[in-house]
Amino acid sequence: MGTKNFSNANDLITFSRASGGTALRKVAYGSELVTNGDFSNGTTGWQASLSGSISETSGQLTLSTNNGVWSGASTAITIQAGKLYRATFDIISSDGTLYLYTDDVAGSASKIQGLGGYTGTGTKSVSFVASSSAAFITFTNVNVATDNTWVIDNVSVKEVTFDQGDLTLFNHPADIPRIEYDADGNVLGLLVEESRTNLVEYSNDFANAYWSKSGTGVSVPVITANSEVSLDGTQNADKVEFPAVSTVDTFSLVTKTFSSRAAGTYTFSVYLKGQNGGETVYLTLSNAVPTTSTECVLTTEWQRFDITTTIATTATLYTNIGIDLRDPSESGQTAQTVYFYEALFELGSFPTSAIPTAGATATRSADVASIPVADFGYNQSEGSWLMEWDTADTDSVVAKYILSSGTSARVMYNNAGTSAYYSFDGSAVSTYTAPTPITLDGSLIKAAYAENESGSSVAHTGVLGTGSVNSDLLPNYNSTYGWSIGNLNNNQGFLNGHIKSIKYFPRKLTAAQLQELTS
Repeated sequence: MGTKNFSNANDLITFSRASGGTALRKVAYGSELVTNGDFSNGTTGWQASLSGSISETSGQLTLSTNNGVWSGASTAITIQAGKLYRATFDIISSDGTLYLYTDDVAGSASKIQGLGGYTGTGTKSVSFVASSSAAFITFTNVNVATDNTWVIDNVSVKEVTFDQGDLTLFNHPADIPRIEYDADGNVLGLLVEESRTNLVEYSNDFANAYWSKSGTGVSVPVITANSEVSLDGTQNADKVEFPAVSTVDTFSLVTKTFSSRAAGTYTFSVYLKGQNGGETVYLTLSNAVPTTSTECVLTTEWQRFDITTTIATTATLYTNIGIDLRDPSESGQTAQTVYFYEALFELGSFPTSAIPTAGATATRSADVASIPVADFGYNQSEGSWLMEWDTADTDSVVAKYILSSGTSARVMYNNAGTSAYYSFDGSAVSTYTAPTPITLDGSLIKAAYAENESGSSVAHTGVLGTGSVNSDLLPNYNSTYGWSIGNLNNNQGFLNGHIKSIKYFPRKLTAAQLQELTS
């Protein structure tokens, strides 16, 4: 049997995701590609495009664009098609929407790759795979019918290298798989999630009026935008100063109200850290007051906190961060300073990865991963699989498909930690119950499956599964999908967790080998 060699998992796995997606990952950046991006040398290296004009004051660039004419400011860079880059820049003052493009020629209206429109002030960033090699990066107004002026600073473009460098909450562009790490720098594996929508419209702008600040008996929280370096490596986290809250029925809160939410289960999550460590705030998610809260004891490192609630009928839901002594489960606190970063409010019973928003809701598409069987020497007559995985989904009803092929070949499957694995060929089924339940708490799970014409067997954490076994049960792979990783048929039953490793043996391993491999 022939052997194929691959330099990494990306060469072997077929992957797609129709949107960006965040994950905590080791990320390193290459050398700076923008010359004079801090404008310390005036406008040297920058030029106005078409009818625009530029000037420098106090180390910042002022860009003025002309009424109804595409115009902007360009600088020469060198990027290569197919490589991943990150662009960052500060908008000091904003006059409408500022667009960022890669261009082939400065001063030309031929825009190769749009990198998004940006409103408001603060640090902006975007990661992108270059669609072609380009010689310029350009800020522009895109033919708006008014004269506009922006002030920008600290323009940077650097190549991105994964799996080395610092841990960063990195927003991967569409179709880039996410290999996630834990907070200690240990590899968790390939992140596979279902599609989710962030119903928060300003996920990282808590100073915005979109977030209500309230206080009864004490002052409202004071928020200073862009005061702390966040997990994405830029200074875009907000400082929140809470007063002392010690009297019953007093409160100081940052709140967002979601009206007329349909019946279902919702989860609210946010990253928090303290100025000194030991600070305590509470998360609440409710359609009534008082309500049960989640206590958040902070350290000087970023932590993610979440709370979940279910409503049986359409209702208004309130998300709160702070101290609310109308709720008897909360305790009074002294004055304290904390930092907020990336809030997520989603329909679901557990939190998924952060989905950044800036003025509107946003949807992260599902991760779709598969392995073409032609690429690894698949043996239809017999074989064995070993997979290490985890899941954030603790739902006792929803099935998690770890490995499948089309709809008629499900090799590794978990349902509520009891019916652990089965094989299904469209009609006949082999089902196994794990003697030791699978604990769905995010911990690593090792499991193996083996089969040939005489039957099949499974093992989990070193213990053989028991249950019905059908002989001659060899489900054919689906040539359209290959072997789907972390979902069924590339569209349902998503793992909502990590695949740390996959091993395949083109023969049926013995029971003893299965036990040893999963111990």
